Amino acid sequence: MLFSIIFYTLLSSAVFIYGIGLSRLTFYSQSPRLYFIKLFKMLCTVSATSSLSYLFSVYLLGKNNLQDMFPFISVLILLTISAFIETILRLSTRTSTAEYALSFLSIILAMGESNSLSECVIISCACVLSFFILVPVINTIRKRAAATGKNPMDIFIVLITFAIIMITSLWWNTSWLNSEVFK
Repeated sequence: MLFSIIFYTLLSSAVFIYGIGLSRLTFYSQSPRLYFIKLFKMLCTVSATSSLSYLFSVYLLGKNNLQDMFPFISVLILLTISAFIETILRLSTRTSTAEYALSFLSIILAMGESNSLSECVIISCACVLSFFILVPVINTIRKRAAATGKNPMDIFIVLITFAIIMITSLWWNTSWLNSEVFK
């Protein structure tokens, strides 16, 4: 389980490999004040939705040969749980934390790559964590750009820097560096 957490959070980050949440990453780095509230909400939503979606798809959809319906069922479960948690957080903190795309794509990824309920929850939460680990990095890039006199909202500089980070962190994943290629 620890390997799955490390793999999906750092080594095979959902943001780096699949591009999940890449467009939202720059938006979330603009408001670090709500960082932990959004992290809490998304972890609660994703863990509850992935577990319910997994159970629903295995025990109901799988037995009736309706596996193709699991994205639709997952969306319905996600909207229900997210609306419930959003209402609680809006009443208690008076902030909106609505986010559906990142949660849904993390759940779909976890459902496709898991073999058990625990793996499904771990993979989906690790995908969300990989996103939120990168938010302070992008925020630091924005502050560095502002310190050098560049416009901190200049999305081009942020995305170019992010692309350089992606290339340097995934350089080992090229086939010509793999020793198995030369055998």
